[in-house]
Amino acid sequence: MLSMLVIACVMVSMNGAGSAASTKLKAPYVRAGTRLTDTTLGAATTFGDVDMLNNSLGYAVAAPVNQGRGWFYLIRTTDLGNRWSVRAALPVPSFVGPYGWGNAPTIDFLNAKVGYLSLFDGPLWVSVDGGLAWSRVVTPGIVPSFVVAGGTTSVLSALCHGAAQSYPSRCPSELSLYHVGAATPYRTASVPDVGVGPWRTGYVLAMTAPSTVLVVEGRGTPRSSLLETVDAGTTWSRLSDPCEQLNINQLLVEKGGRWLLSCFQDGGMNQGTTELWDSFDGGKAWTVVARANEGGMDKGGIRDVSNTLYDGDQGILFAAMGGAAGGVEYSTDGGSRWTLSNVELSIYGGAPETMSTFGASGAVVSAQNFASYRTLNARTWTQLPALPAGMFEGLSVCTSKGTRAVLGRSVSGIPSSSNDFAVTFTNDGRVACYLNGVPQVQPVWGASRTPVGRVSFQETANKRGGFVVLRANGGKASIALEVQSHRSYSRSYCRPAKINGFDVRFNPPAAFFLSTRARSVCRSITTTGVEGITAGVVNWR
Repeated sequence: MLSMLVIACVMVSMNGAGSAASTKLKAPYVRAGTRLTDTTLGAATTFGDVDMLNNSLGYAVAAPVNQGRGWFYLIRTTDLGNRWSVRAALPVPSFVGPYGWGNAPTIDFLNAKVGYLSLFDGPLWVSVDGGLAWSRVVTPGIVPSFVVAGGTTSVLSALCHGAAQSYPSRCPSELSLYHVGAATPYRTASVPDVGVGPWRTGYVLAMTAPSTVLVVEGRGTPRSSLLETVDAGTTWSRLSDPCEQLNINQLLVEKGGRWLLSCFQDGGMNQGTTELWDSFDGGKAWTVVARANEGGMDKGGIRDVSNTLYDGDQGILFAAMGGAAGGVEYSTDGGSRWTLSNVELSIYGGAPETMSTFGASGAVVSAQNFASYRTLNARTWTQLPALPAGMFEGLSVCTSKGTRAVLGRSVSGIPSSSNDFAVTFTNDGRVACYLNGVPQVQPVWGASRTPVGRVSFQETANKRGGFVVLRANGGKASIALEVQSHRSYSRSYCRPAKINGFDVRFNPPAAFFLSTRARSVCRSITTTGVEGITAGVVNWR
């Protein structure tokens, strides 16, 4: 499951507009159980925010990514993300095109029936029937955050009025307690002004018992306060905060009562100071477990970026790394030593969007630009299969059975150590077909087409990659492929390996093979790049 902490906060002025619109518009009907393809919900349907509950069952959020209006849908898998079916429309339309997961809802399922749905700036919904229907959770304030433990859900919301809604950091907070699955609270209590600074609005961190809740007063600010109530909000006390001038990022309560507190302060360029502390006496005394900063401080091998922790079974800790490069690191000894996982999220936009853990050592991470990876051992990761190609304007996707793919002559690229190629697809069939998106390109070697190195970086900045129809009997479309010379990298950084071809894969069954003269790429890093499909032949001018 996803981390039990979900924060839904920032521009409060957006909250009312989004909520009002969601009640006026009606989602297009899609029958529950419909298999999801890349056109089921509209042109360029894709998915993200994967939440696996076990080694087979999981949920995710799907939407089209074309220009215009659309709607977010809940989808479900019963085979670990290999295939997906539509569950139901979510109570959240997407208004802004092109769509992106920046305004997508976040899902958090506790089991096959009960799940929560939140937006970055609120509100909060709950479902008790596996996502077929959703009820809006009633909160006394705005920008809610929530955490679940046992049979209780704790929600913290800010009591802001008038002009304060546009910047709620000084608004007082209310703690509301709900039975899991309920939309109305059975108890609400105020969080008193007992912190160290002028900031009042906070977020809920953790629960250690139905009546014991820990919150941060002063979200996103240094010198925030760590508060605890043991009687459901009647009285509050301030706990020792080892983060000091760093921001409190997260509190993870492990089995056995150990607390793990992560802190971070951005120092620029997505790097900064990160610290991980633990406590075995309920926050009275803390010991630093791992620490790093951009100046070279290193304890435990943790990276100097904002880390969001996820507690897996068998004592494995996962950390989703923030920042431009993104990635995942893991620890098998409670956080004392950290190892970087072999999952390259940077080619899809960097930092993870969401992560969930399941089973003995399984996890799924969803990255920006709609890519998700899974692992069953914390070390090796594989990308979840692409959605199968659907029908577009009554046409099927082009395949190698009727469409030729040819690697053109190279031209000198920028930098000069790279070569650019136009890959042309020609439809020789008697019926028109289409190609769409940015393909996955894997360098390969030998007759068995063994993968060599990383898949190509997918370039999306030039807006290529929409649906392109190839007319019958000679219609053409193309992609641009860049190959960087391994000689531009040091041997210590790049281990060169020979290739003699490229596997080019759009949504299945659109797959093509390109033969090339023997050349070298780097094994450990991505040294090839690809742009999306465009009509005709790529013009380099």
